[in-house]
Amino acid sequence: MSIRTSRTFRRATVVAFDLAPRITTRSAARAEQAARVIAAALAMGELAVGYRDLAERLELPNRTGRGQRGLLDALSLLCQREGWPDLATVVVTAGSLRAGRPRPSRGVFDASGVWPTNGLTEETIPLEQSRARDFDWRATGLLDEGG
Repeated sequence: MSIRTSRTFRRATVVAFDLAPRITTRSAARAEQAARVIAAALAMGELAVGYRDLAERLELPNRTGRGQRGLLDALSLLCQREGWPDLATVVVTAGSLRAGRPRPSRGVFDASGVWPTNGLTEETIPLEQSRARDFDWRATGLLDEGG
C-alpha cells in the first residue's frame, strides 16, 4: 500500500486502495447511507455517533453495534474518494462518548496502532474528528432530501 503523509493534517492518506477488493457491494451501499446519517448528526451538533446508535439509525440486523468493520472501512474509503473528512472516525464507543472523549474502538487499529484503511492513529483521530465536525456537510449533497 502506498502512503502519502500530509503535513497540513499530519495524517497518512491512503493512495492505493488495497482494501477496496474486500469491500462488498452491500458495504458500499451501507457506507453511503452511513455517510448521510453521520453527516446529518454532525450538522445537528452531535459530537459523534456510537456504534450501537449507528446500527439502530441504519436499521442494521445486528443492533448491538458489533461487526461494523466492513462498513466503517467502506465509509472511510468513500470519504477518501470524495475528498471529505473521514466520517468513520466519529463512530465511537459509547463509553468514550459518555466520558466526553469520543474514540473509535481499539479494534480498528492494527498492532502498530494505525487504522489501516485511513492511516490514522489514536493520536491523529481527534484532529480528523474535528475536521469532520467543522466540515460543511450541506455542501456535499448528503443532507438533501432523497439525495
